[in-house]
Amino acid sequence: MERELELKLRLPAEEARHLARQPAICHALSGQPRTTRLLTVYYDTPDNMLARQGMALRVRHVGKRRLQTLKVAVDGHDGEALRRHDEWTAPIRSDTPDLTRLVHPGLRDRLGRHAAAGRLREVFRTEFKRRTFPLATGGAHIEMALDEGEIRAGHRGEEISEVELELKGGAPSAVFDLARRLVAALPMHVEHRTKADRGYALAEGRGLEPVAAGALALEAEWSVWRGFVAVARNCLRQLYANEVAVLAGSDAEAVHQLRVGVRRLRAAFSAFGRALPAAEVGALKPELRWLQQTLGPARDWDVFIAETLDPLRAATAAQDGIDALVAAAMAARREAYEQARATLRSQRYALFQIRLEQWLESEGGATGDSGLGDFSVRA
Repeated sequence: MERELELKLRLPAEEARHLARQPAICHALSGQPRTTRLLTVYYDTPDNMLARQGMALRVRHVGKRRLQTLKVAVDGHDGEALRRHDEWTAPIRSDTPDLTRLVHPGLRDRLGRHAAAGRLREVFRTEFKRRTFPLATGGAHIEMALDEGEIRAGHRGEEISEVELELKGGAPSAVFDLARRLVAALPMHVEHRTKADRGYALAEGRGLEPVAAGALALEAEWSVWRGFVAVARNCLRQLYANEVAVLAGSDAEAVHQLRVGVRRLRAAFSAFGRALPAAEVGALKPELRWLQQTLGPARDWDVFIAETLDPLRAATAAQDGIDALVAAAMAARREAYEQARATLRSQRYALFQIRLEQWLESEGGATGDSGLGDFSVRA
């Protein structure tokens, strides 16, 4: 079993050809780049039991070889840009899963009855060209993979154009430092969804729905830093989920929930602020304020149209003037949504995410950290 730590960046397909020429890559290259073509088929039970438990079972075709991999998300690490997975990989002889080669404790027995009934089925597949670059930078070894291709689920398809930075050895901070240099040079953005996340959504025909804040439990014996990180991660889960929905369309509730996530994160900074390093708080709080402000007009126009113009139009007999006002408001709303999407695609937002994630990943700590229970009493 291996534990995989990786950060994903998405980039426009037309920019992919510029990646290998970036100084951050050229200066760190520690071996010969390799190019492979990969066909990967993902399997699950009819009710997607694996996906519901944070697992992904795949068979990858690498030339004539077949590699079966089970990935399991590590508990407590959702809502992070740097994803952690436990991973079990074994060669198999068939194109379909071989559960006798599945060494995950207990899972083989749980899946056995489904396989025996022939109920494991293909959910979706990915087919892409992967260019792999071994890098040595910041005292760490990183494997950078540029993937270009497609996810297919029946008649539905979606483009793949992304970079994976996988930590092979050394400190996670090196991954963030490299990501920061790449984002500063190319129009790249942090990708919070795995190929499996995207594939399941495609297979199920799921739209990107708004996501409200999730439940959060804190323990009094935790350190103040651990408590702050848990709260911040909870806020980021909400922010990241709704970021994707806002980029994909103009769902009023997604914008609202995105702003709620930002507002909650700002509140966390205020609540924990006096116990946190002043330099990081001073650098990150203005970025959160900027994010809240630039997303504000889209929400304001949604509220104005829904709570003022729509009732007014319903109660007014003469429609000409109201219709003109509604048309003007809708045009302003479209412009505000484009501003919101531009913000989420901006280099500034990507760099903010990377800095915040790197800090949360660190042992940055809180000053005078005597415990969350004592801190809450003093606060």
